Amino acid sequence: MLPKDPNANRLCDATMIKAFAFIIASVVIVVLVGLVGKYHKNHVSVPPKPLTIDEVRLSIGEQLIANLKGENIRDNLHLITSDPHVAGTENNKRVGEKILNLWKKNGLEDVHFVDYNVLLSYPDYENPNHVSILDPGRRVLYQSNGTSPIIFPKEQGSPHAGVQWVAYSSPGEVEGDIVYCHYGREEDFERLKKLGIER
Repeated sequence: MLPKDPNANRLCDATMIKAFAFIIASVVIVVLVGLVGKYHKNHVSVPPKPLTIDEVRLSIGEQLIANLKGENIRDNLHLITSDPHVAGTENNKRVGEKILNLWKKNGLEDVHFVDYNVLLSYPDYENPNHVSILDPGRRVLYQSNGTSPIIFPKEQGSPHAGVQWVAYSSPGEVEGDIVYCHYGREEDFERLKKLGIER
């Protein structure tokens, strides 16, 4: 009989421990894989359905509406309309500067002015245009005073705010019969023409 080698027993014990640890680790891995598989089976991840163009537009619209604030609209309108600002005047330049500063304050970049020339007429503030209604004998039945009535003095109290004029029309006198032409669209004038009423 051969004498027992004490190192052989230790080697055998170490091998057994490694084998046992490997078996335990394998069982744990199998159980974990099974649990993950079961979880995914019960919680199937469905990829999101791509949005249609209409859905994207609706989403953008909803986000814009959610960010609108009535008080901001009121304040901005007051900022822009507190004084009359006919194109090409100093008041118009001041309103442009207010808008420029507001846009910059709200994070817009490269906000700047572009100068260009336009052909406009301007009102005669001291002698506003007026409309007269005459009878066949040319007697004045009604004459406007050339200004719009002030309904809200606090909002419409600036000098010359209510003066009436047509910016793209030269000054002068025009006479004619009063003709109702609905909205003044091209189709409205076509209808008048068909009815034998010339402009």
